[in-house]
Amino acid sequence: MKNIVILGSTGSIGTQTLDIIKKEKDYNVIGLSCFNNLSLLTELVKDFRPKYVCVVDLRVRTRAHALLYKYHCKVFYGKSGLEKLAALEEADTILNSLVGSIGLKPTLVAIKNHKKVLLANKETLVIGGDIVNKTIKKYNGILYPIDSEHSAL
Repeated sequence: MKNIVILGSTGSIGTQTLDIIKKEKDYNVIGLSCFNNLSLLTELVKDFRPKYVCVVDLRVRTRAHALLYKYHCKVFYGKSGLEKLAALEEADTILNSLVGSIGLKPTLVAIKNHKKVLLANKETLVIGGDIVNKTIKKYNGILYPIDSEHSAL
């Protein structure tokens, strides 16, 4: 069984991926992130029991702590928390379904840490395609486009 981290787990691609994982059981979900949808994140934590979680929006930090502490997962915050998830030693695969340019840095961190990257964040390639490609070559990285716009390219 492979260990996966899902960046953007409360969005459309993240929730669809988790639905598939629930049925197929090929992956163990060890990390989840959201921007600020704490109600859905809490439900996902109940269902998948990840060891790590990241909440990006620092304005909901106190509420996140209150909701998630009882699940005994390590909670990271902000953009640096996304990078920590992308670099987790026990993770095999990082799915990046973040929205916007915030997805670039975690993608690069995942590649540098020899993770298989499943990319659904088009902005990563739009703003940093050259950097991503150079990083893939330098670290012998693996990146799979998983959204229709990426696959069309």
